[in-house]
Order: sequence, then C-alpha cells, then structure tokens
Amino acid sequence: MKTVSAALFFALIGTAAAAESCPDELPGKVELDFGLAFHYGILETDQALCGKLVSDTEVWVGFAAQPEGKKQMIDANAVIALPEANTVQQYTLTAKSAVGIVPTVSQTLTDT
Repeated sequence: MKTVSAALFFALIGTAAAAESCPDELPGKVELDFGLAFHYGILETDQALCGKLVSDTEVWVGFAAQPEGKKQMIDANAVIALPEANTVQQYTLTAKSAVGIVPTVSQTLTDT
C-alpha cells in the first residue's frame, strides 16, 4: 500500500487473529531522517501495535524489533514492504546480508 510514494501499514499482534482492525488515522507520529515518518497506535483489546511507515520517496521500508539486551539485528523479527512487488511480509533476520532475510513461516500481519 502506498501513501505519498511508499508506505508500510501493519498490525503486529500476539494472537492468531485480531478482532479489531487498525484505524485509518493513528494518534502517534515520529518524524525520522530522510523523509520517513512512523505513525503508530495501540489496539488495547488485542494488545496489538498498529503502525505505518511513510516515505517521501519510492523506496522499500521496513520495521524490525529485537529482544531486549541484544545489540544486533540478527534473530530480529522484521516487517518489510516492497513497493515494486506490492508486498508486505514478516521476516526473520538471520545474517548480516540479504541471504539472511528469511520469510517467516507464519504470517500474522493484518491490514497490510
């Protein structure tokens, strides 16, 4: 889904299915470098993070999280949107190279 030129819109949930969808307008916003903004909100009933990464340019965008205490992204969980392929998927990062970007077997994203 593109907003401006490229965007990643996702809901990360802890259960198999969310009862609630992400709203179109998200209450939180953080302006990042290079024309990138992160819009976010929490679905209280589902304990889910709704997020949207928006870029001013046509680029791939991604979001990754790593367990506390780790100082590198290996073994992190990532969400990556590729505008040219029109895809948004979850991945596990297993190495410091492109070969280490492995699609997650169970895709639990909603509203992509």
